[in-house]
Amino acid sequence: MRTQESTASPTPPNVEASQQEVSARPITSNVNQIAEAFSRAGFSQSDVYCGGKPAPRPSEALRRRLFDGHSLSEEEQAHIKQEISNRASAFREHLDNPLFIFHTAMLPGLNKNGERNFAFVTKPGHVAKLVLADLYQNKYGISIRVQHHAIEEETHLADLLLKNVATAKGNPVGLILQPQKLSHLRHAIKHATDQDYMDHVSPVIVQGTENGLDLIDLDMNEPSNFKLTNALQYLKKQGYTIRKMELNIPERQSDLYSCHTDAVQILKDALVQYKNTGGNLYDSYWREHGISDFKPSPGEYIDPRPIELPPHLQKTVQRSAAMVSTRMSLQQTLGSLAPSATSSKSQTVGQHRERFSFYPEIDSRPVNNFLVFKAYRNAFKVLNHLESFPGKAERMQYLQDLEIKNGFN
Repeated sequence: MRTQESTASPTPPNVEASQQEVSARPITSNVNQIAEAFSRAGFSQSDVYCGGKPAPRPSEALRRRLFDGHSLSEEEQAHIKQEISNRASAFREHLDNPLFIFHTAMLPGLNKNGERNFAFVTKPGHVAKLVLADLYQNKYGISIRVQHHAIEEETHLADLLLKNVATAKGNPVGLILQPQKLSHLRHAIKHATDQDYMDHVSPVIVQGTENGLDLIDLDMNEPSNFKLTNALQYLKKQGYTIRKMELNIPERQSDLYSCHTDAVQILKDALVQYKNTGGNLYDSYWREHGISDFKPSPGEYIDPRPIELPPHLQKTVQRSAAMVSTRMSLQQTLGSLAPSATSSKSQTVGQHRERFSFYPEIDSRPVNNFLVFKAYRNAFKVLNHLESFPGKAERMQYLQDLEIKNGFN
């Protein structure tokens, strides 16, 4: 598959002309403010105004731009990519890595011209993931930590696991880990300037127990993170009680670049759900989603207990093959709601996939592109937040504080 990669920073759009166009419309001042906010979030004028009325909330407006009649618009993707690049270019001088990198991913199915469909996948960089983790912590009260560089020493990684469960005081913590570099990993992408930034990432959840820790590995890739396995084995030899759980499903991702967005999203959904239920995640996941015929082998080796993917974590599944389950059906509710949300906002697994899927003209298999959409939406969230600071000094102080709070340095 031919891959196109871009970190372009084109000339910023004509903001003055855009503002004149908005102010010329005969609408109220409140709608003007809404229009300006939508414009800053990267939406076109047709999205902002619907018959003189404010458009839907930004996420829904973006979905409508991308999915027109169950077809993923290549033209709108190009426009959105350009908008994100324009705004991200303002931060390139004082960041070690780009905020986002764009890839072109070929998707299953053919269009009516017999051509392959494609998506621009927006991969969030380290800083972008830190900002998203901070926004989720402020909104939901959950903790996600982001590792930037792979840790070669298993003892160092083991110490970091203990540190995170100690500071969490019994609550689970999401970790986005950089696995060791293996050339045969399906999602290992070579990049000359920053290999760590480009590699596949692993989402895991750790939670402290009385005598050790539990770990839930939500990675969709194989083989597993060997450094993590060795770190857990080291802790077990030191006398800690270690329990590990991993998903017993095929790879849920169809493109090669969405693992960063997948990791952020699946950890957020799992931890938000925990805010509703509480207790020990390992016990509840094993009770509700565990494979019943699991038999651990004797000895010191840590046998990971297999589980099926819980319904509230089905949002990110791209491949239909990964939906096969003895417990899950498309009629089940996702159930991943903020504690303040009402049950009326809950969707079924099938309804959610329908909203973000398109159907190729010459191939009837639906293609779920929620991760494509979510990567765009997350990019606008990150840009909006970074642009909210009054100046460069305040923004840089915020980013430095994030690195310290993140705990991986």
